[in-house]
Parts: sequence; structure tokens; C-alpha cells
Amino acid sequence: MSKKGEIQIKYSDETIEGPLREWFKEPGILRWFPAQEGKEIEDTIKMLCGFTRWKSALTAFVDDKPIGVGVLFLHAYKKIAHQCLFCLLVDPDYRNQGVGSHLLLNLMELAKKNFNIEVLYLEVFEGNPAISLYRRFGFKEVGYHPYWIKEADGKFRSKIVMEKVLN
Repeated sequence: MSKKGEIQIKYSDETIEGPLREWFKEPGILRWFPAQEGKEIEDTIKMLCGFTRWKSALTAFVDDKPIGVGVLFLHAYKKIAHQCLFCLLVDPDYRNQGVGSHLLLNLMELAKKNFNIEVLYLEVFEGNPAISLYRRFGFKEVGYHPYWIKEADGKFRSKIVMEKVLN
């Protein structure tokens, strides 16, 4: 339960596009995503929403208000269909209230039961506060890319790859 009410998890649908667009306007949010502006952000939103057709995206709600989304990026190729990249995004007003935990727990269950996923992995920028959430759920660091993003000021940002074998 969040401080603001009972958290409910439902399959995402196209209505998540509006809240995603609002969340991507939040100051500082783009620090944690490779998209920088305009078309890149719109492409990211469309990609996230695109997975709703396979019911591989979940939305967290409090009082019918969307407060977070988690997406499994399913693979089309059989040789790699046992693994799945995912992402989480939580409304800034609901962070550190268990929303990410609820979404992650439900995504792991969805991955195993509905899609026979054996390994979940994620890519997260170094310094992202969500890293502690992933560690609490048993995700381990398996890769590190020190020059993943080159910011406008010429500085590089690192990416960490984490994974968890689902039992």
C-alpha cells in the first residue's frame, strides 16, 4: 500500500500513453533514459505502449490513477525467447512507496507464468536510485558499459546490466 492508497496492478492499455508523456516531462527524468528530446521521447512512449498488445505491460494504479508502469520487452526469436529485458517507470509523486516493488513482483510472475521467461534483465544508468530495488529482488550485475551515453556536455555516463534467473 502506498501512503496515498491501495496499489492495484492491471494490464496496461493504450491509455497509459498520457501518463507516460506527463512523467517524461518531469525534471530530471531523462537522466535515466537514453531519449533526449522531442521525437526520441515520443518514440520511447510508442515503443512502451506497443507492448500492451501482447499483455506484457502492467500499470500500477491508486484510486484509478495510473502511478507506474512496467514493461517486458518480449523477444520474437525462439533462441532468445527465454530471456527478457524489462523497464519500470513510477510517477515521481509515488516513488519510495512500494510501487516499484509491486510492479516488479508482478512483472516477474507475468514473465514466468505467461511467457515462460527464465531470465529477466535490465539496463540501468549508474547512480540510479532504483538499483537498490533491483538488488533487493535478487538482480545481480552482469555487465558494465562505462561509455554508454555521451551527454551534450561531452561527459560519458555508464550503464549497468543486471539479471535475475527466475525460479
